[in-house]
Amino acid sequence: AMAALCAHRLRLDLDAPVARWWPEFAQAGKAGITVRQLLGHLAGLVYPDLAPEGSLFDWAAMTDALARQAPEWPAGSRGAYHSSTYGHLVGELVQRACGQPFERYFAERIAGPCEADFHFGLTPALEARVAPLLPNPANLSARAILSQPASGLGRAWRPIPKLPDVFNSAAWRRCVFPSANGHGNARGAARIFSSIAQSDQEAQRVAFEQWHAPCALTGRLFRTALGFWLNDPHYHPMGPNPGSFGHAGLGGSFAFVDPARRLAFAYSMNQLCEGDTIGPRCKALVEAVFDG
Repeated sequence: AMAALCAHRLRLDLDAPVARWWPEFAQAGKAGITVRQLLGHLAGLVYPDLAPEGSLFDWAAMTDALARQAPEWPAGSRGAYHSSTYGHLVGELVQRACGQPFERYFAERIAGPCEADFHFGLTPALEARVAPLLPNPANLSARAILSQPASGLGRAWRPIPKLPDVFNSAAWRRCVFPSANGHGNARGAARIFSSIAQSDQEAQRVAFEQWHAPCALTGRLFRTALGFWLNDPHYHPMGPNPGSFGHAGLGGSFAFVDPARRLAFAYSMNQLCEGDTIGPRCKALVEAVFDG
């Protein structure tokens, strides 16, 4: 969601080809893929099969591989969560369009104006503040990523470095990997999401539904907008407003906006929840917000 928000703030033409800003992206039959398809998880670039082993945290290696990668299916024909590739795909588009590294644009144009404690690519000072991520063997997504290479998520995350305790490694914390390693806290995420709630125009732009179907990567039923999930009672519960939108992270972190109420919610944790949803702790907090 943070990567998508950067692209939206640039006001890119949603129906223009990604290759307008990133010419190398046009390889392997991708010349016609639009910004809308990329932001809406419709590009068919779910599996970074051309990326070298261990290269998931290497920006240049990943963006080069994705530029050469052919879509798994015709773009626009199937929706699938681009769980490991979205940050590099959208982040490289942002870099090409603004002329700055992704993390600098995010810091200066998104987190900075919101005074949000949320970062990509940690400095030693920031790294010292990080709480360790606590594993949970019952978390289905983490299990698939780390130990089920034949699964869809296992294939999507194949280039992850084979490091012990990789999600707590220095490599994970210091790299820029917008698909998954934004580091912050609930207050910081809520400040950023609240900035969307203050703009009816931006809220309408990001929340335009692109597909509502089982995800071709995970099989989970998602309502998907342009870089954000739309409200659904099982995977992404966001209160009574069907127009609410947000994003979940691995293990139960969650942030969303209810634009009708001008409400932003965020929850962060370091103990992964069980299952494949936001988990009972986060769900109870969401329910409490609207019960109060």
